[in-house]
Amino acid sequence: MRRPILFLLIGLLLQACPDDPPGGGGDGRDAGVNGGGGDGSSGGGDGSVGDDGGGGTGDGGGDGDGGGRDGGDPLMQTRSEFCSGSGSVVVVGGGGEIAGEIAQDTFRFGLCACETITVGSQLSIDAFDSNVGPYGGANLLDDGSLGLNGALDIRGKLTARGSAFIHGGGFSVGPDGEVIGTVYANGDAVQDDSSTRIGRNAFFNGDVTGRFRIDGTLKVPATATVANQVQVTGGITRGPVMTAPPCPCENDQILDIAALTSWASDPANNDNDEAPRVLTSTTWQDGTGPASITLPCGRYYLTQILSTNGLTLRIEGRVVLFVDGDMDIDGPLSIDIVDEDGELDLFVRGDLAVRASARFGTPDAPARVRTYVGGSGTIDLSASARFGGNLYAPRALVEFGASAELYGALFARQVIFGANARVHFDTAIRTEGEDCDEEEMDGGVPDGGGPDMDGGPAPDGGPIPDAGFRDGGVRDGGPECTEDIDCPAPELCVEGNCQISF
Repeated sequence: MRRPILFLLIGLLLQACPDDPPGGGGDGRDAGVNGGGGDGSSGGGDGSVGDDGGGGTGDGGGDGDGGGRDGGDPLMQTRSEFCSGSGSVVVVGGGGEIAGEIAQDTFRFGLCACETITVGSQLSIDAFDSNVGPYGGANLLDDGSLGLNGALDIRGKLTARGSAFIHGGGFSVGPDGEVIGTVYANGDAVQDDSSTRIGRNAFFNGDVTGRFRIDGTLKVPATATVANQVQVTGGITRGPVMTAPPCPCENDQILDIAALTSWASDPANNDNDEAPRVLTSTTWQDGTGPASITLPCGRYYLTQILSTNGLTLRIEGRVVLFVDGDMDIDGPLSIDIVDEDGELDLFVRGDLAVRASARFGTPDAPARVRTYVGGSGTIDLSASARFGGNLYAPRALVEFGASAELYGALFARQVIFGANARVHFDTAIRTEGEDCDEEEMDGGVPDGGGPDMDGGPAPDGGPIPDAGFRDGGVRDGGPECTEDIDCPAPELCVEGNCQISF
């Protein structure tokens, strides 16, 4: 029987929809990883923390059949059950929120950084939906947004088919820039060289100087200076301009990758020994493992990956790979999805180092590969001119030394592009949990789990109450609003409701 996962919550209360708890326990949701029984809020009787679950003495207890192997948590299911499903496998929070929720809430922007983003030349961000087809042509969407808790340092043109949220500084980009959505900046807006067009609204917590063309409204503090050459179609309003960090980077918002990989080290919690046996936990421990391997559907655990000849991972079906240390590839890394059901969640507890080109999936379907890195070292992707996948590395510096083209999403502590950069956000990541019925959670955690957040405190100083995690993150038809700044990034206020499309 798989044991409960003990790891910290990813942040604030998320909507979710796990399967009904074993034992039919009431209207709560904790039984998905704890066992049946009770009113669902904490499992029944002694089964709340035991491997065997049990109906216990709670209301509606019954004979619950254990700690969630057939519950909503895909890491707790039997292999056959796991392989019959699809979607990201990260489950967080009180009731074992469905895996897709964390993928949706983590990868809400094409590009998101906890500190700074530095661009040596030009940066463009747009979006497409790989569920529809490859990038380009009619499959080009206005959902390519930029989120930044620190400052933006860009020497050239910025083009964004979406919005820009800059919490750690002002807004200053090269000539002929364009953001078709809304721009938020916690400082001055300066355009000295040429002009910048903002297709919707602008919120600047400072002076606005130079040539800006704003098709919507401009909001600035009461004492701010707005230069005469600034063109504003919808008028200027004055008042407090407050922003919240758009990227979830606080310690209690960051995925506890170390806890996940430690949990997977127990043979009861991985599929290493189930047929067909394709690897052991030490296959790449000493650098002598194969240069290429095909992984059928399953959840696999490795102590670390050291490869001196490069590595190709061929993914057949739904695969999870836990690496409980560093992943150090002295050569190219290629993750190839080889069938229509193929997808990979890769968790690396330590650092990720690749000394040649790295390909995390395919540019045609980047949402099918999610890579989570817990280490704080530099991830050097200088040789990767074309990158497909979703990379989550909130403690790491991700560096591209030359021109780069990314299909998917990138979330890092810092990002450096040495030259031109193009980011094509794959909105298919937003549909990871779409097949579930949304139900409100109690906000707690499984018995024996991490701290009880129950919604958590809101960041200081802003009308975006929880930096985009309110009500589970991105969705259409959200709460009522009067202006864009009322909505959690990257949503905007459209006809009185917060939503992602505009």
